[in-house]
Amino acid sequence: MFPIVEKKILKKMDFLSDQKGIIRRFEREEKNWIPHLENTKNKITKSIGGKNNKCVIVLGSGWCLDVPLHDLSQNFETVHLVDIFHPSHIQKEVQKFSNVKLIEADITNGLIEKAFYFVQKNKKATTFDFNELLSIPKIDISDYDFIVSVNILNQLDILIVDYLQKYLKISSENIENTRRFIQNYHIEMMPAKKSLLISDFEEILFDKKDIERSRKKLIYSNLFNPEVGEKWIWKFDTKKMYNTNYKTYFNVIAIDL
Repeated sequence: MFPIVEKKILKKMDFLSDQKGIIRRFEREEKNWIPHLENTKNKITKSIGGKNNKCVIVLGSGWCLDVPLHDLSQNFETVHLVDIFHPSHIQKEVQKFSNVKLIEADITNGLIEKAFYFVQKNKKATTFDFNELLSIPKIDISDYDFIVSVNILNQLDILIVDYLQKYLKISSENIENTRRFIQNYHIEMMPAKKSLLISDFEEILFDKKDIERSRKKLIYSNLFNPEVGEKWIWKFDTKKMYNTNYKTYFNVIAIDL
């Protein structure tokens, strides 16, 4: 299964503070997030049909705002919720379900810790072999009957890349290669015919007059096809705090792999 990461590393790489930031933004934007969260939960529930009912795994469960816990618990003998860290609120919440298990692990299969030690090793180096970082053993999760990646694909690379850029001089080409490697790895590990991928794939900025000002792609994987699947808009930040002076919306897609 996926490896565990030391808490001190998660703290230094801002994973713990990032998770707190998510719930604070939800509290500010609740009415704008609800349609996205409901679309996500409804799509997961709809995709349960036709799957064997032994065990389901949810990758990136977080605060479970977008996870239909009751439906998953009712339809599967065992439910595994995987994230880098589970908030105390969720630890209490899942106690209502006897068949739900929380797993704290790194779904990049070790790249978080590897990036941390890569930085420690090369902080003072003038040159380094970047290919050394982008090498992770394959992992097999095909024993699960249903695999759900829930609004995490675009998030997997962000804090890793931020940490690398904070301490090392890395070319834009290597940054993009890192993002692509992480996202490709995630998609490749999801077995066909029984996986569901839900992710934001495009950022859209609007000014104070609600005029669209820019679009930016968020997915770098060459295995990702934004033309296939169900789509909707996530009104992520209307308070102009994520991008100063702009409202931030995301295009979201749900794909049965």
